[in-house]
Parts: sequence; structure tokens; C-alpha cells
Amino acid sequence: MPTKVIGWGKCVVKETATSGGTPTEFEDIIDGSTSLEVEEGEEMEALIEGGEAEARRKKPDKYLLKMSRRIGNTSDVSGKLGMTDNIYSVEVVPEQASAIGATLTTVSRNVTARFDSTDGLVADYVYKTKGQTNASGALTDISFTAKSASQGGG
Repeated sequence: MPTKVIGWGKCVVKETATSGGTPTEFEDIIDGSTSLEVEEGEEMEALIEGGEAEARRKKPDKYLLKMSRRIGNTSDVSGKLGMTDNIYSVEVVPEQASAIGATLTTVSRNVTARFDSTDGLVADYVYKTKGQTNASGALTDISFTAKSASQGGG
């Protein structure tokens, strides 16, 4: 049975504009703040008399990648708060070799700021997929890849 890696460990999040260019790498992520969550698509049913379902359809799921960063200077958040739609791809690169990372393409990004006495100024990032699918109905805007020993990250 293959060894399973159960966590990302220290990960790097790489944000790349869909127009290309050099990725922005975030290595200063607050411990335990990175998560990938699903927003399940709505299920619809066509009912016939008696309440029996004649047909079912489910809208595609959407994925949310969340992380938080401690902010050391105002240039890290100035002009970057709020939502930007459809212009980023984002990748989670785990530190540990053979850990599985995630890539989300053509996502929206929302950045909010908060302050608390433990972490100081914190920027919370949420990247959200659109639920894009191919002709077969398979999601095309999220993929999972095992990190090879030669890849960087962390």
C-alpha cells in the first residue's frame, strides 16, 4: 500500500495572472490557515405527480482556496483589497515530496484585511473557481498533482 501524505505541511501559494507573467509566491502564510473547501452545486429535480423525481440535475461544484498572511507593511494590502474576477490562477505547492497540491484556474480573488492582538494586520485571501466543466461534465478549473521531489516549494 502506498504511503499517504495527509497534510500540506508548510506550503507555498503561487498566484499567476492569466495574462502570464511571473507568479507571486506567498511563503509567509499563517500556520494552519490554508484550506481548500467545496461549495456544492445546487441539485435540481423535475418532479411528477406524487413527488417522484423524473429527472435530476446538479450544477457544478465550486472550490474555495483560503489562506491568511501577516502583513508587514502597507504596500502588501494597499490597492489590493476587494474582489478581482477571472484573472488569476493559483497553485498550492506543498513542502513535502509526494504530497498532493492543487491548482485552480481562472479564479476570482477576494482580499480582506483584519487586525487582532495576536497577529497584527492580517490579509485573508479567498480564491474561488467558477465551476467550469467540459462536455462530459467533469470540472476543468481544478486539478490535483503530486509534487515530485525535484519541485520547489516551502
